[in-house]
Amino acid sequence: MKSLIKIYFKYVILTVSIAMAFIVVQMCIYIYAGVLMWQNDGVPLDGKYSVRNISQQFEFDENKNITNSEYMNGIIDDAKCEFAFILDDNGNIIWEHNLSDDLNHKYTVSDVASFSKWYLEGYPVSVWETEGGLAVLGYPKDSIWKYNIVQDIKGLHMLFKLIVFGIISSFVFVAVLIIIFGYGYYKKVKVITDGINNLSNEMPVYMPVNGNFKEIALCINKTAEKLIKQKSIIEKRDEARTEWISAVSHDIRTPLSLIMGYGEMISQNNNIDNDTKEKGSVIKEQSIKIKKLIEDLNLASKLEYNMQPLRKEYIRLSSVVRQAAVECINSINEGAEKYNINIDTSPEFDEYIINADKQLMLRAFENIVGNSIRHNSNGCEIYIKGYIENNKVHVIFSDSGLGIPKDIAENINNNTKSLKHIMGLIIVKRIITSHGGKMTVNKGIEIIFN
Repeated sequence: MKSLIKIYFKYVILTVSIAMAFIVVQMCIYIYAGVLMWQNDGVPLDGKYSVRNISQQFEFDENKNITNSEYMNGIIDDAKCEFAFILDDNGNIIWEHNLSDDLNHKYTVSDVASFSKWYLEGYPVSVWETEGGLAVLGYPKDSIWKYNIVQDIKGLHMLFKLIVFGIISSFVFVAVLIIIFGYGYYKKVKVITDGINNLSNEMPVYMPVNGNFKEIALCINKTAEKLIKQKSIIEKRDEARTEWISAVSHDIRTPLSLIMGYGEMISQNNNIDNDTKEKGSVIKEQSIKIKKLIEDLNLASKLEYNMQPLRKEYIRLSSVVRQAAVECINSINEGAEKYNINIDTSPEFDEYIINADKQLMLRAFENIVGNSIRHNSNGCEIYIKGYIENNKVHVIFSDSGLGIPKDIAENINNNTKSLKHIMGLIIVKRIITSHGGKMTVNKGIEIIFN
């Protein structure tokens, strides 16, 4: 859910950023276009050929006659003006260049006021004061848009405020739309993520098949149906296998008990030769092994499918470790002196109480220690270390003998299905896992409880 909210906010931020970037790009384009228009060489209004600069280049004598007329004619032509003339204070033309006959006349004050603000017979004009009078530059028709705008200061301030308000309102409006539409997509995506989460948790899923995500919803629904069917088939198969193993174990128990009984009778019968008695002992020992293997197989199957009830109680873990070590040593018929079990536990570990099935935990520890004894017939040192670190309980088993082969350690750690001859370690891992612990196998075995 948190990741989905992050995606939603990233979507909103990204969309707002794109919208702002788009607006900035548009403003840059408009500004650039304005600059190009302002610098258009076709109708120069500023810089070298502005009316002010041209007017300042007129030279007059004491009678206010122009002395550089030819030079100014060239300047005006370079400025691409249609015509030019100078009016004296009485409105008379005292100098002109390319002025048509219909414009070559006296101008009144009202005429000057009119064309200085707007147009002169359709020609856009610019005016500037000179020593000899008022210089008038006329440009080709339809080459310049000219309009004299007058606005009081209060109205201008109000206009700027409205522009700012309009820009801010536009941003807010766009942001609200983005959030609203984004939230709509968020809800649709949330339905999909909830469906996927339910799917991963093996819960029934049915999503409405409509809208833009109907194809995805349809695929999820079909996948959910297939997974439910497969889960049902697997559960029935696993239940059947567990029941079959349990039934076989039960059926074997009676004939196996008879074999064990007859083996015991043969091994203790003094009326038969020693060779036959030894064979009876072998029959008994092997029958005990078969019985234990069947019990291990039955227990492993139940633990795998959570069919083994855990009779939990609060127990001291260090006591279970020591009890397992003692019982393993006591179970050795001959050569117990070849094995020495070293137990090193911290004071915190000795006081640690765990809620667990004592018999299963004892079974797990016995399997580990017994594994070291069985695979080191010449004897070895067995080490058990218990301590608490970072609020985690560690129990480490190792020995000075052969240790656990690398391939078996990898198989146990990777939960490889094709495991052979390591039923004891499989049971240990399933017992530890069923108690919320973690088991790692290297040359030794490390068990961690949170």
